[in-house]
Amino acid sequence: MKLDEFVKEALIQIAGGVHSAQESLSDSTAKINPYTYGTAKGLTVEGGKELQYVNFDVAVTVVEGTEVGGGLTVLGLGAKGSITDTSSSVSRIKFQVPFSLPNKE
Repeated sequence: MKLDEFVKEALIQIAGGVHSAQESLSDSTAKINPYTYGTAKGLTVEGGKELQYVNFDVAVTVVEGTEVGGGLTVLGLGAKGSITDTSSSVSRIKFQVPFSLPNKE
């Protein structure tokens, strides 16, 4: 899986999971990422909503060969088919993505 696809799918699934949990608990007094009032302590978006952070720490491989196209892929997700005459390197990438999770009022 390409790194951009991995990051995209992870963020979509996090937001979807938060939203699903909010809906599942709509009849409960428990609140997941509730809308709050007051002064935020971190980065905010318009309206004062505080941002969360999604931290990524991924191992990626760069593979170059005669039978496969080069590219940056997330390590450990596997590949199909044979690869011959290749060279690869593994690197770690750490980064944060500011994220405005869905709020439940």
